[in-house]
Amino acid sequence: MTMVARTIGTGMAALGLFACAHPAGNTRMMTTPPSQEPGAASAAHATVSEPTVPVLRITAHKWSFTPDEIHLMVGQPVVLELVSLDVTHGFNVPDLGVRVDVEPGRSMRIPVRPERAGTFTFHCDVFCGNGHEEMSGRIVVTPAQ
Repeated sequence: MTMVARTIGTGMAALGLFACAHPAGNTRMMTTPPSQEPGAASAAHATVSEPTVPVLRITAHKWSFTPDEIHLMVGQPVVLELVSLDVTHGFNVPDLGVRVDVEPGRSMRIPVRPERAGTFTFHCDVFCGNGHEEMSGRIVVTPAQ
């Protein structure tokens, strides 16, 4: 059975999520909020409000991802929040430049802004036991409305 995720809006600041664009065009996960980096201005003095960015939770477990199909739109930012229920899994979407280890007990948040329409396969690239080779899903990116 295929489960489909739809985006739900949640403020990035409220969740402590901070996204940066990597110079090579890939996304970068930040583990320290910008307001806590040396020389950064305090968040209390910020005058620009945070945009609302949808957060999609993806659960990894032997031997599948839930949901295993995600629908996004070109140019619309989203944060993928990945969690593992059992062992360390990998989450790899080569065509979108996304790759992260998902360890049990830790939530990994990855900002993504798809730049082209298409269907992109994601898969576990950390061996997690018998059935690992079937652990995959897809991200369907449609043109902006």
